[in-house]
Amino acid sequence: MSSASWTLADQLMVSGGNFVGNVLIARALGIEGFGVFSLAWLVVLFAQSIQTAIITSPLMVIGPKQPDENIAAYYGSTFAMQLLLCAVLAALIGAGSAILVLWFPSVVPASIILPLLLTVLFSQIQDYLRRYSFTVHSLTKPFLQDTTRYTVQLGLLWAASAGLFGWKLDVPSGLWICAVAAAVSSVLFWQSLPGWSVARGEVVKSAQRNLSFAGWQLGSALLQWLSSSILSLISGALLGVAAVGALRASQTLLGVTNIFFQAAENIVPQIASRRFVKSGKAGLRFLVWRLFIAGNVVTIAALLVLGIPGEAWLSTIFGPAYRGYGFVVSGLAVGLVLAGGAAPLRYALSTIEDARGIFLGYAVSALASVVSSYTLIATFGLYGALASFIASQAIMLAVFWVLARSVLKREEHPA
Repeated sequence: MSSASWTLADQLMVSGGNFVGNVLIARALGIEGFGVFSLAWLVVLFAQSIQTAIITSPLMVIGPKQPDENIAAYYGSTFAMQLLLCAVLAALIGAGSAILVLWFPSVVPASIILPLLLTVLFSQIQDYLRRYSFTVHSLTKPFLQDTTRYTVQLGLLWAASAGLFGWKLDVPSGLWICAVAAAVSSVLFWQSLPGWSVARGEVVKSAQRNLSFAGWQLGSALLQWLSSSILSLISGALLGVAAVGALRASQTLLGVTNIFFQAAENIVPQIASRRFVKSGKAGLRFLVWRLFIAGNVVTIAALLVLGIPGEAWLSTIFGPAYRGYGFVVSGLAVGLVLAGGAAPLRYALSTIEDARGIFLGYAVSALASVVSSYTLIATFGLYGALASFIASQAIMLAVFWVLARSVLKREEHPA
C-alpha cells in the first residue's frame, strides 16, 4: 500500500472507532449523561492540544528537516520532552480535579479523577508513538497501534453497555475503558521506538528549536481548544448538560466528514516540508491548492449527505432522546465547511514555521467566539451557539487566506 493509503486507512480506523465509541456511550448514558461525559472529555482534549503544540506538531514539521547526524539527538530530545509533559500534566490535572471535587462535590464526583488522569496520560503516550511512526515513515505501525486501541475500547464499551458480567456503563467506567485501551496499545507497541543515543548538547539545541516553534503553537492550540470548547461550556452552564450532549452527538455524526483533513494531519507536514526544501514556495503553493480543492470537494459532498437530513441521522443513530436537534447538525455542517477551507492554508503557514500567523488566525477566531457566544446562547439558545461557531470559522478562514497568500507569493528561496 502507498503512504497515502496507509494514512487514510489509519484515519478511517480512528474516526470510525471514535464514532462507534461515542454512539455506544451516548445511547447508554442518555443525552444528559453523554453531556457530562463530553464535558469530562474536554480535559482530555485540553491536554491533547498542549501535546500537539509542544511535542507532535514540531516533531512532524522539524523532524523531516534534520540532517542524518542529528536525527537521533532530535527524536531523543522530543521523547524526553513528552515524558516530562506527561508528569507536569498529571500534577496539574490531579490537583485541579481534587480542588473541583472539594468545591463542587455534587457536580464533579471523585470517582472520575483517577480514570480521567490515566486516560490523559496513556492517550498522550499512544499518540506520541503513532505520530513518531508517521514522521519516520513507518506507516504500518500507526495503523496497528490504532487498530489495537479501538478494538479493545469498542469491545469493552459494548460489553459494558450490554450489561455483560454485571457491568454498567457510566461516566467513570467509560473513562476507565478509554484509559485501558490506550494503555494496552502503548504497552504492546512500546518496542517500536528505536534505541536513541542522545548527546546532551544536541538535546538542548533541539529542544530550544522545538520550544521556539511551540511558543506560538502553544498559544494557537489553547485558543483552538477554547474556541471549540466554549460553546459546550457556556451551553452547559446556560442550557444544561442535555444541550452539551446534543452538540457532542452532532459533532460525532459530522466527524466522519473530516476524515480527509484528519488523515492529512499525519502525512502532509512531512510532505510539505520536503516539498518546500526541494521546490521552495512554488512547490508548496501547488501542494496547498491541490489539498484545498480536493479536500473541500470531498468534505462538502459528505456534509450535504449528513447535514441536510440531520434530524433523521441523529435520532436513528443516537436514539430517540436526541430527536429535535437536527438543526444542530445542519448548523455545524456549515461551520465545518469553512474549517475545511482553512486547514490547507494552516499547513502552509506551519511548513514555513510561521507559527505567529497560525496564532493570529486562532486568536481572532477565539476572540470572536468568546465575545459573541455568551450573548448569543443566552438570547437564542443552541441557535446562538451555532451562529457563534459559524462566525468564528469564517473569520479564521479569512485570516489564514490573507496570511497564506501574502507569504506564498514572495519568491524567496528557503534557507
